[in-house]
Amino acid sequence: MLAHFRAPVGAGRIPADSPRVASAEAIDPDGGQRVRLHLRLSRDGRLDEVRFQAFGCPVTIAVASAAVERLVGRSRAEALALAPAALAGALALDPEQARLAELPVRALREALAYLAARPSP
Repeated sequence: MLAHFRAPVGAGRIPADSPRVASAEAIDPDGGQRVRLHLRLSRDGRLDEVRFQAFGCPVTIAVASAAVERLVGRSRAEALALAPAALAGALALDPEQARLAELPVRALREALAYLAARPSP
């Protein structure tokens, strides 16, 4: 977990005016931590680029980084298969911390739903 916190993968954002880009945010109602994911799809529907912004504790940053690491290059279907439990397990999070692994997954699903509803340029 500390490796993803100290050297996060994919921190930053993608300009919103880029083609085939969507952003979505998920907020933890219990602690206020937030993860915003920015996705860019390639023409063949793969996640060409994924970036994140995380606001909160080190675990929030680590789960967002771990999600980005697992999402780049994946198809929509592969991306949608990402489970919070897999992120929590990969980072060896305790049960209290594991709830934060839901944030990047919820943001991912919302961003992909937005892209699916929008015609591609």
